[in-house]
Amino acid sequence: GGEDGSITDNNADTFVLTFNKRLQPEAWFAVEQEEAQTFNRIVFMQGSMFHDGGWFDVTGGGQPQVQIKSHSEAAWETVAQIADYPQTTSTQSAGLTEGQTFTVHLPKPVKATALRVVGRAACGDNPNQSFASCAELQAFEISSSVQGSTTPDVIFILVDDLGWKDLGCYGSTFYQTPHIDRLAEEGLRFTNGYAACNVCS
Repeated sequence: GGEDGSITDNNADTFVLTFNKRLQPEAWFAVEQEEAQTFNRIVFMQGSMFHDGGWFDVTGGGQPQVQIKSHSEAAWETVAQIADYPQTTSTQSAGLTEGQTFTVHLPKPVKATALRVVGRAACGDNPNQSFASCAELQAFEISSSVQGSTTPDVIFILVDDLGWKDLGCYGSTFYQTPHIDRLAEEGLRFTNGYAACNVCS
């Protein structure tokens, strides 16, 4: 409630809240389809945060859980957790940033009609309510041949006049670059390099 966004539009600028002005012992974000899909990689992107909440409370409720339904009438089944979600509390977001991406790799593919991430909602500075926020929830199937491949995929992006600290994955807190940050998180980051001169050339 409270935000007309989407978690399946590939747009980090849109988001969904569980806000309803009440205390929520549990908050979740789900994607459902009529036909079962096979996947083994889940991506959760943190949505916008506010003074009165918008994140999961890990200290009070544990790491956010990844759950699936094998068919529409099935009960939710926990298959993983977001282990690297920060040690947030109900009142402190613990360095979590809007657009921060978390990737969960399942040990083997699962087939499901529904996927959700669930956790305890945070209250921020208003203990009379709590809510969480999500910008994207995605699932992918990576074949075993790709997972075990020794040949990397390379994407070369040429940008004029881009400082190395202008990207979130290199520490920028001013510019929001969630898609490039996701590429960096799932690939390699290079931290030593030399240019021909100290301006673009």
